[in-house]
Amino acid sequence: MTTISAVTTTKYRVVVEDGGTVRIIGDVTSALSAALSAVAAAASAIAAQTAENNAETAETNAETALSDALVIYGSIAAVQSAASDAAASASAAQTAETNAETAETNAETAETNAAASAVAALASENAAELAYANSIAIYGSLTAVQAAQTAAAASAVSAATSAATATTQATAASASADEAQAAWTAALAANPDLNPAVRQNPSTITTDITIATGYNAYSAGPLTIGENVTVTLNETSNWSIL
Repeated sequence: MTTISAVTTTKYRVVVEDGGTVRIIGDVTSALSAALSAVAAAASAIAAQTAENNAETAETNAETALSDALVIYGSIAAVQSAASDAAASASAAQTAETNAETAETNAETAETNAAASAVAALASENAAELAYANSIAIYGSLTAVQAAQTAAAASAVSAATSAATATTQATAASASADEAQAAWTAALAANPDLNPAVRQNPSTITTDITIATGYNAYSAGPLTIGENVTVTLNETSNWSIL
């Protein structure tokens, strides 16, 4: 808001606002009001003319830009296509930039991993060197270390061979035990007297029997001694009939 202080008195105050609007406050004459209105109208005309000039300049610039574009691309469609291509190129450039940033991040990660791997490799190398130094300290020389390794390998082979032999022998013993059990079962079936839990003897003695000196014998009775059959007990021998 602009104030015209040159015409301000104790009786009136005239205000010319932006855009040419005149606002009068106080007691002024009609002539002065008309003069001020004229001033305001002139200011509005000047502002309008300036705006019109600016609009014409903008229009001229737009026409010039369109003309230049048509000179370069040949048609409105070509201009639009070029604009579309430019937008696509900008998008592709943005994508390429994003991909480049991603690749850079991946490269940094790979570099970090490589550094970690290098540290681990160095640690392994140091451990190997320490183990070698310890072996030399124990065995005295590289030849002794190699001899110890050869001996250990031979011992491992021998142990594996012994284990295989023991397995074979165990398998054979198991088979022999199975065969013995089968034979014992068959013998008990053929001769029940062999069963240690239940002893059987004939109720009639049909052949001569001699109980050796120092032995004891027993039989389950009652017993019948056959005709012309002799049972002989030598000195210190005993025969019990249960």
